[in-house]
Amino acid sequence: MLVQFMLKNVLSFKEETRLDLTAINAYKEHRENLIDIGMKEKFVKVAAIYGANASGKSNLHLAMYYFQRIVAESMNNVDENHQTAIREYLQSQKEHLEAF
Repeated sequence: MLVQFMLKNVLSFKEETRLDLTAINAYKEHRENLIDIGMKEKFVKVAAIYGANASGKSNLHLAMYYFQRIVAESMNNVDENHQTAIREYLQSQKEHLEAF
Protein backbone atom coordinates (compact mmCIF):
# COMPACT_ATOMS: atom_id res chain seq x y z
CA MET A 1 0.00 0.00 0.00
CA LEU A 2 1.33 3.39 -0.96
CA VAL A 3 1.09 5.85 1.93
CA GLN A 4 3.48 8.59 0.76
CA PHE A 5 5.41 9.25 -2.41
CA MET A 6 8.21 11.80 -2.20
CA LEU A 7 10.30 13.03 -5.10
CA LYS A 8 12.97 15.64 -5.56
CA ASN A 9 15.04 16.66 -8.58
CA VAL A 10 12.96 14.48 -10.92
CA LEU A 11 11.80 15.90 -14.24
CA SER A 12 10.03 19.20 -13.41
CA PHE A 13 10.13 18.62 -9.62
CA LYS A 14 13.29 20.36 -8.44
CA GLU A 15 12.15 20.90 -4.84
CA GLU A 16 10.92 18.11 -2.58
CA THR A 17 7.31 17.23 -3.40
CA ARG A 18 5.20 14.77 -1.43
CA LEU A 19 1.99 12.96 -2.28
CA ASP A 20 0.53 11.95 1.10
CA LEU A 21 -2.44 9.59 1.27
CA THR A 22 -2.94 10.00 5.01
CA ALA A 23 -6.49 11.14 5.75
CA ILE A 24 -6.86 14.27 7.83
CA ASN A 25 -8.97 14.07 11.00
CA ALA A 26 -11.55 16.47 9.55
CA TYR A 27 -12.31 14.00 6.73
CA LYS A 28 -15.94 13.06 7.49
CA GLU A 29 -17.46 12.56 4.05
CA HIS A 30 -17.14 9.34 2.05
CA ARG A 31 -15.91 7.17 4.92
CA GLU A 32 -15.99 4.23 2.47
CA ASN A 33 -12.92 5.85 0.87
CA LEU A 34 -10.87 5.32 4.06
CA ILE A 35 -8.57 2.44 4.94
CA ASP A 36 -8.39 1.69 8.65
CA ILE A 37 -5.60 -0.73 9.59
CA GLY A 38 -6.02 -0.28 13.32
CA MET A 39 -3.47 2.50 13.68
CA LYS A 40 -4.01 6.08 14.78
CA GLU A 41 -3.99 7.24 11.15
CA LYS A 42 -6.36 6.30 8.37
CA PHE A 43 -5.52 6.41 4.70
CA VAL A 44 -7.49 7.32 1.60
CA LYS A 45 -8.08 4.65 -1.04
CA VAL A 46 -8.30 7.10 -3.93
CA ALA A 47 -6.85 10.53 -4.61
CA ALA A 48 -7.31 12.82 -7.59
CA ILE A 49 -4.38 14.66 -9.13
CA TYR A 50 -5.48 17.83 -10.88
CA GLY A 51 -3.99 21.16 -11.81
CA ALA A 52 -3.28 23.64 -14.54
CA ASN A 53 -1.67 22.70 -17.82
CA ALA A 54 2.09 22.11 -17.47
CA SER A 55 1.87 21.89 -13.68
CA GLY A 56 3.54 18.47 -13.43
CA LYS A 57 0.69 15.94 -13.37
CA SER A 58 2.20 13.80 -16.13
CA ASN A 59 5.68 14.10 -14.62
CA LEU A 60 4.35 12.85 -11.28
CA HIS A 61 2.79 9.89 -13.08
CA LEU A 62 6.03 9.21 -14.93
CA ALA A 63 8.08 9.38 -11.72
CA MET A 64 5.71 6.91 -10.06
CA TYR A 65 5.93 4.63 -13.11
CA TYR A 66 9.75 4.57 -12.99
CA PHE A 67 9.72 3.98 -9.24
CA GLN A 68 7.33 1.07 -9.73
CA ARG A 69 9.60 -0.44 -12.39
CA ILE A 70 12.72 0.00 -10.26
CA VAL A 71 11.05 -1.73 -7.30
CA ALA A 72 9.35 -4.49 -9.29
CA GLU A 73 12.21 -5.31 -11.62
CA SER A 74 15.17 -4.27 -9.46
CA MET A 75 18.23 -2.64 -10.94
CA ASN A 76 19.75 -6.04 -11.80
CA ASN A 77 16.98 -7.16 -14.14
CA VAL A 78 16.92 -5.96 -17.72
CA ASP A 79 14.13 -5.79 -20.25
CA GLU A 80 14.21 -7.12 -23.82
CA ASN A 81 16.21 -4.07 -24.95
CA HIS A 82 18.86 -4.74 -22.27
CA GLN A 83 17.90 -1.60 -20.39
CA THR A 84 17.29 -1.41 -16.69
CA ALA A 85 14.49 0.78 -15.40
CA ILE A 86 17.08 3.11 -13.89
CA ARG A 87 18.84 3.49 -17.25
CA GLU A 88 15.52 4.24 -18.96
CA TYR A 89 14.76 6.86 -16.30
CA LEU A 90 18.17 8.52 -16.73
CA GLN A 91 17.69 8.59 -20.51
CA SER A 92 14.30 10.27 -20.09
CA GLN A 93 15.88 12.87 -17.77
CA LYS A 94 18.51 13.64 -20.41
CA GLU A 95 15.87 13.98 -23.14
CA HIS A 96 13.75 16.20 -20.89
CA LEU A 97 16.68 18.56 -20.26
CA GLU A 98 17.61 18.67 -23.96
CA ALA A 99 14.05 19.73 -24.83
CA PHE A 100 14.67 23.10 -23.16
